[in-house]
Amino acid sequence: MAEHQAQAQALNGVSANGVSDQPWYATYPKASSEPAGISRQEVLQLLKSNTAPGENFVLIDLRRSSRGRGNRAAAWFADYLVEQHNTNMKSLVLLEGIKGWAAEKGEFVQYMQEYDDSRWQ
Repeated sequence: MAEHQAQAQALNGVSANGVSDQPWYATYPKASSEPAGISRQEVLQLLKSNTAPGENFVLIDLRRSSRGRGNRAAAWFADYLVEQHNTNMKSLVLLEGIKGWAAEKGEFVQYMQEYDDSRWQ
């Protein structure tokens, strides 16, 4: 019985200790879209402008997990926009990611909540 259970777990990508061998995103469909990038300077200009977030743009921060999470989420959202035939909205990825943003220092890090320089060295 235990041998059959171990074989079933192996087929489903689950190790003997019950933990998945697959990355978290493997349970979701692969995105077909490839979102364009937006520079940190362009994002900074949006943040500094009188444009209210939520009216003309939405900024989603996904930095607290695995590398590639932001790109995957942006691609999935771009797929959703295509499925909904929404041509008024774009899904973009921050070029060089949050690490590039933090490396600029100065006014860029002023827009990061709880920024601690020692964590970005």
